[in-house]
Amino acid sequence: MQGESRHPERSPLFEGLFAGCGLAILDGLASGPWRTPIALTAASLGFFALAGLCAGGVARALRRNGLALGLIVSLGVVLNGLSLGSKDLSLSKPALLGVAVVLCATALAILRFATILGQRSHGLYSFGLLAMALVPGGTLLWNVLAPDLPSLIVISLLPVSVLWFATLKERKGHGIGLLAALACAALALPVALEGGPHAREAPSAPRGPGAAADAPNVLLIVIDTLRADRVTAEGAGAFGALAREGVFFEQAVSPAPWTLPAMGSLMTGLYPSQHGAVSARNPLPAEVTTLAERLLEAGYSTSAFTGGAFVGTTHRLDQGFEHFDPDVERAFPAFRTHVPLLWRLAKNRFLPLFPLVRLVEEYRGLGGALEALRAWSPAPDRPFFLFVHTYQVHDYYLFDPRTDDAVRKRREAPPRFARRFSVHPEELRHASPDELDWFREIYDERLADVERTLGELLAYVGGLCDERDLIVVLTSDHGEGFDAAHARVHHGGRLHDDLLRVPWILRAPGLPAGLRVPDQVRTLDLTPTLLDLLGLEPLEGIAGRSLLQALEGRASFPPTAFAEESGHGTELFALRQAHWKWIRKPGADEVYDPSVDALEGRPLERGPVELEALLKGFRESYPPRPREETLFDAVTEKHLRDLGYTGGEDSP
Repeated sequence: MQGESRHPERSPLFEGLFAGCGLAILDGLASGPWRTPIALTAASLGFFALAGLCAGGVARALRRNGLALGLIVSLGVVLNGLSLGSKDLSLSKPALLGVAVVLCATALAILRFATILGQRSHGLYSFGLLAMALVPGGTLLWNVLAPDLPSLIVISLLPVSVLWFATLKERKGHGIGLLAALACAALALPVALEGGPHAREAPSAPRGPGAAADAPNVLLIVIDTLRADRVTAEGAGAFGALAREGVFFEQAVSPAPWTLPAMGSLMTGLYPSQHGAVSARNPLPAEVTTLAERLLEAGYSTSAFTGGAFVGTTHRLDQGFEHFDPDVERAFPAFRTHVPLLWRLAKNRFLPLFPLVRLVEEYRGLGGALEALRAWSPAPDRPFFLFVHTYQVHDYYLFDPRTDDAVRKRREAPPRFARRFSVHPEELRHASPDELDWFREIYDERLADVERTLGELLAYVGGLCDERDLIVVLTSDHGEGFDAAHARVHHGGRLHDDLLRVPWILRAPGLPAGLRVPDQVRTLDLTPTLLDLLGLEPLEGIAGRSLLQALEGRASFPPTAFAEESGHGTELFALRQAHWKWIRKPGADEVYDPSVDALEGRPLERGPVELEALLKGFRESYPPRPREETLFDAVTEKHLRDLGYTGGEDSP
């Protein structure tokens, strides 16, 4: 009778359970089981085991061998496709409809092939495993192929091709079990070994002959996306205490409104156009000398613990560091090629599982850097330069239960975002004032957690110094916009003060404690100032200058600060002085007086002619460096997308 099994001894329930657990195991293997939390692994295994039993129940009721495995493989392909599609916000509605059609057609084809094969031999199991291996394998291919509909068709048809091959070989009477097992292992292995960002050592990095015996240690802390108005010398927490112990620059200006060019300038003393790392595709050139390289040459040991992405190896922010760990902020590799299907679905709207998200504790923030520091040992005979960076404040639109639950208890989330675990920054640009106020409160809660951890971090690093002094620098690369009324949201794409003004605190032996500097300074002055404090030769040809003479009253602070953004289809320039802020953009200029209009809400008709001449002469004064293009690895590409970069266009 058609549809009657030739192998009635096989239990559909066992077949479904076997298939569900097999998919969960392959899925976890591809995620890197050594890093995946037990709670997440158990939840994924339980989910797919239950799905397998349900599929087995359906197959048993319909008396169809192979149907349970077909249902599970189809489920894996569909979930994988939905998860991939949910990450790509650049897909149009027709493309999303095409994705849905392809996924449905693929699922039906898999069901048909599986039921045909299920009537024929036990080779079904090994080829079913091979087909399931292609589910996470499809994610690997997604990073090689262009992220478009034809690529998704290719990925979705892979399991169908495997099952078709099984049917063909079976019809010809060839054995397929060993061949299938070997093929399955060959396909699963590269997915399992595909790595994420990880710490790397650079034993071949050139070192200097040795630093002076009394050379101080240096700790540089960069809190990404920290607004200037969130740090005051009057605060009761770690920020306020550090500001009262050192020099607090009240008007520090960044030369760029987003991470890569701003960090490049901070580490080199060059404007973005001079160092060339001006877009997501332009890394810091190898020939540009960084602060870390200069300190390494002077005999310092150099180590960094960062949140990755732009502050990572792909964009060469690791130049000069002997130890560089860009993966300290997350408990498991969330931005690798593959993470458990159930987790990706939960984080991308399809399965709103708040208890699971809270149980897993994906984000560690600055606490992750502190944890990594506790496992790090500085060189005993050399002073250290330690760089710590965190995205904890930057990522306020990615749900972190450790801090965000406190906000949810105080107020009701906006309906549009109430059940969301991840929000793309592009969505923030269209948020209402009330919705944006919700995210601002989350931002502040994250910052409070950073400040609590900062106190622990400073105390711990201080305990590592032995007899050496410790220089501490705390700053940010840029600020953040929360002004929905003026469409000034997120960062990048404009040069207003909510993005350019950042906090800067410098605590060092010999500098007056509690000094507050109201004059304007530039974060590209940080590198030359540190080198001057350490008695080292300055870097040649840089725009930044040491502020020590100005702090001692023997010189004035730089009266003019420039900022720029280029490389994303537009050219923006800004000139800032005590009473003038001139923003030049295509088609129009904006002029403000920041001394009386800090929010830049009342534009003036014109500024002084001499300032316009300075703005026009910026390129001549600071000639741009030819840009070097780079291709992202799959891990960095996903990380930057989740942070809100390179989405659709190459824009910050």
